[in-house]
Amino acid sequence: MKKPILLITAAFLSFSSIAQKDKVYTSLEEALQQPDEVYMLSLSNHKLTTLPADVLKLPNLTTLDLSFNKLSSLPSSVSQLKNLTELNLGSNKLTAVPAAICTINSLKELDLSDNNLSSLPQAISSLSQLNILYLTNNKFKAFPDIISRLSSLKELYLYGNQLTSLPESIGRLTALTELGLGGNLLFALPESF
Repeated sequence: MKKPILLITAAFLSFSSIAQKDKVYTSLEEALQQPDEVYMLSLSNHKLTTLPADVLKLPNLTTLDLSFNKLSSLPSSVSQLKNLTELNLGSNKLTAVPAAICTINSLKELDLSDNNLSSLPQAISSLSQLNILYLTNNKFKAFPDIISRLSSLKELYLYGNQLTSLPESIGRLTALTELGLGGNLLFALPESF
């Protein structure tokens, strides 16, 4: 009789572990009650001007949503979030991409939409696993050529910038399946494309 009970208990624990990974915490205080079991945290629209240091106490965090805040930078300590695969910094006050982001090698999706960016750092090319990059509604007048080094990039969104041309190097993005360029000043596409 003990075997069926053990199997049911094991199945329940496995299911609760999966369910826990799907839970999106919207309160840092609640997340800190069980920090090892937090995988997704949304602090969207919290009027943040800095990243709360307690976020770094969530070692298994894979998704962090900091959109619709007032962030103008991130501390270098954000690079401690080694399991982070999705980072949303959309609708903040960034004028430069925080260097610490470029050291989070696990990132697969990065949203920098609706900021005041006009360039990208060379270090962003180290994000070798990056699949999706949102740069919509920024201040790019020229295509950031460094993007051409992101060989895993599948989706790139540059809607609503001030681009007038694309470089031939965009042809190096052989994994690209989606490219959003609406709302720019483009008249032609490069031959390599």
